[in-house]
Amino acid sequence: MGLQMASKMKISSLEVYGDSMLMINQLLTHYEVRKDDLIPYNQMATQLLENFDFVMLEHVLRKDNQIVDALANLAATLALTKDEAVNLPVCHR
Repeated sequence: MGLQMASKMKISSLEVYGDSMLMINQLLTHYEVRKDDLIPYNQMATQLLENFDFVMLEHVLRKDNQIVDALANLAATLALTKDEAVNLPVCHR
């Protein structure tokens, strides 16, 4: 979803941080995608990455990615129409 949005926004340079070392290495073609049900997702992501002039894929530890992961999960659960908006304050404790 994020790659599609960045592509539609005509972003030319992209930094992607992920907490799955396996997925990052699969997208970098260091590892092969072996699960048949994940191959289409990898192919789609690979095709979307080709739309950018520069892409950096980097692994981050899950413990360093907890807030970002929570926000991504929250965003994925929000079902808004194109005319709706939501104001979501983000705070640190």
